[in-house]
Amino acid sequence: MAGLEGVEEGNAEEVEKLILTTLEKLVSDGVPKDLVNSSLHQLEISQREVSSGGMPYGLQLMLGCMNACIHHDDPISMLDLDTNFKKLKSLLSKKGYLEELISTSLIKNQHRLNYELKPDSKFNEKLENFFSTTLINKEKSLTDNEKVEINDLADALKARQEAKDDVEILPKVTREDIPLKREYANESFSKSNRSIYEVGTNGLIYSDFLFPCKNLTEQELLFSPLYTFILTEVGLMENSYEEIQALQSSVTGGISASFRLNTDDQEAPGNLFLSISSKCLESNFNEMEKLIFNTLEKARFDEEGRLLDLFNIFIAKNEESINQNGHVLAMNSAASSLNPYSATAFQMSGLQMLNQSKQAITKIKNSHDATFILNILKSIHSKILNTPFKIFTACSPKAMQDLTVEFKNIQSNPQQSLIQPIDSEIAWLTGSQVCYCAEAFQGVSRDNPDSAALSVLAAVLRNGFLHTAIREKGGAYGAGATNDTSTNTFKFFSYRDPKCAETFKAFKDAIEWAKTSISSQHLEEAILGVVSSIDKPLSPVGEAKNDFNFNLEGISVKERLEMRQRVINCSIEDLVRVCKKYLSEQSKKSILAGEAYKKEASSLGLNLREV
Repeated sequence: MAGLEGVEEGNAEEVEKLILTTLEKLVSDGVPKDLVNSSLHQLEISQREVSSGGMPYGLQLMLGCMNACIHHDDPISMLDLDTNFKKLKSLLSKKGYLEELISTSLIKNQHRLNYELKPDSKFNEKLENFFSTTLINKEKSLTDNEKVEINDLADALKARQEAKDDVEILPKVTREDIPLKREYANESFSKSNRSIYEVGTNGLIYSDFLFPCKNLTEQELLFSPLYTFILTEVGLMENSYEEIQALQSSVTGGISASFRLNTDDQEAPGNLFLSISSKCLESNFNEMEKLIFNTLEKARFDEEGRLLDLFNIFIAKNEESINQNGHVLAMNSAASSLNPYSATAFQMSGLQMLNQSKQAITKIKNSHDATFILNILKSIHSKILNTPFKIFTACSPKAMQDLTVEFKNIQSNPQQSLIQPIDSEIAWLTGSQVCYCAEAFQGVSRDNPDSAALSVLAAVLRNGFLHTAIREKGGAYGAGATNDTSTNTFKFFSYRDPKCAETFKAFKDAIEWAKTSISSQHLEEAILGVVSSIDKPLSPVGEAKNDFNFNLEGISVKERLEMRQRVINCSIEDLVRVCKKYLSEQSKKSILAGEAYKKEASSLGLNLREV
């Protein structure tokens, strides 16, 4: 597959011509050797990486061997990476090998499909009219017997939804089956401010540098995601972005940047870090870390054409993620009115950020002047210290002896002021056909004794009430509750929900239900679920990074185990107590929805805003 996004309507043939012309040029001129080498390098990193992903690594390997099983080959040979890469490199060394593949398998292959997806500004309206018209016509054509049959089916469905399942017919795990303790990854040793973890990395090394950042203004916090997005995509000093992208591909498995805000108190200033992360083959370790420092110290903001492209890509990627992450965005919007930390986190990564970024980039398109945003990005860049505060490194034992680079410890770290929350409940309007509802309550920090009970309560509410009320009966794709100790908030949410006001009523009903109706079965299932999420196996690097992050926040292994034990020891009385204590307080609502939900949003007292 090959294609372009954001093309004007009616240019599908031009896109096809561009793709085929590019392929023909590669055949006639030859595929550049450095491009082959960097692509091979990326392939090797992706094949070697032990990732947890969405399923256990062992299952990933088994599924990877499936093709060999289907085609009567040796499945074990699929796992012999060293031998397979030797064969591949041997084939690639033959002159014209890749060019012949492109010619026979792509250019001369007539089994092609060219298709175009075109937006329709009236799509939702047409769809609504289609369904309403279809239903009216269907109802008119029904006989009396068919109407009776439909009503009987509806009654049977309602009875089934409200029936209690006999769970005793299934085998189950109980609270007694939970191990009393679990092991955590431990830092193998440290060099100055570098924490080194000896884990199985399959020939890769992972690094994450945390650079302190001076106090950013509210406007700079708003555009900080745009800054981290473009930082690793621009040129460095005398090198253009094309040269740097090629260098990244030949040395690393990619470089990414993000901001991280840590605070001991949700009301007090915290510490802001720029995290620059990468991974590489063991042989490229020094080159990778040199590239990380060059990325921070030598990034250039003068490639205007490249920056404008990146601005547009940034908006497109964020808009594409809305439907997938709508519930998270709605929850963060609701929580932003509760405490300064939530408000600051929302400023850095919420719908407010996307809304303001879109406005600024539209202004650039109209005025052809990017000075405003460039000055903000340069100001952010100037506030980042070049000496790392902490460095995470994960590698195999044999690679440890080569980690000789050390950096001086930073004695002090500048503080980041938090944004004060604004008492505003917002309905964010977008092109969605459905609604994402969220309601947030002020919660507690991770070290508070009630935190464990709130986490278990969230699982009880999700499985014991919300799933049935909002998904099974209400027709939403999903619903639930979560105890977010990173922002000290407790949140309800629905996902791809056809309802709005009814869902908020279901949130309220869930709280009342929890005060009187939690059973021992609800409790046990919830405890198992929460412990399962705590004990979820990660990749070796994931376990190491988890420990590094906990240590960075000052959460010891002893405290982690105590939190886990509090979850296991939860009682129904604990859940009822925290429900009454925290979920009876004032809450904040927010939704992300299509235009069709305007009236409902207004009736709920929400302020309407375009995404």
